[in-house]
Amino acid sequence: QQQQQQQQQPTIFLYTMEQIQDDDADRSLQFRQDLSHFLGLSQILAPLGKENVNRFVSGPHRHAEIIDICEPQFANVRQQLLRDSAVTVDWIQQNVLSNNNKNPWIQASSPSFLHDVLDNWKRDPCSFTGG
Repeated sequence: QQQQQQQQQPTIFLYTMEQIQDDDADRSLQFRQDLSHFLGLSQILAPLGKENVNRFVSGPHRHAEIIDICEPQFANVRQQLLRDSAVTVDWIQQNVLSNNNKNPWIQASSPSFLHDVLDNWKRDPCSFTGG
């Protein structure tokens, strides 16, 4: 029975950067509580802050590998990324977040918020206005 309980423990904690950067205080606390519990920590993690902003995206020190995906020359790449992300989102929502296919080895905090965040992956970032 103990072995069966160990098998039921999640081994993957699924999250997105939007959850780390969430401005909703209650949801942010829930995320940190869930992640802390998943990691086996005795204390709740402090707020994780914002993502590392690259300081050299423009100007004379601009990194050569930085592109603006919204430039017309990258339209085909952007369309392929959108197709691929839609497939990925559908798979995650159907096989991971769906109540019918809930995997005991995967944990997600605030699944409905995560579902909404993933839906945004299907939208073209160059025409998405956030509303």
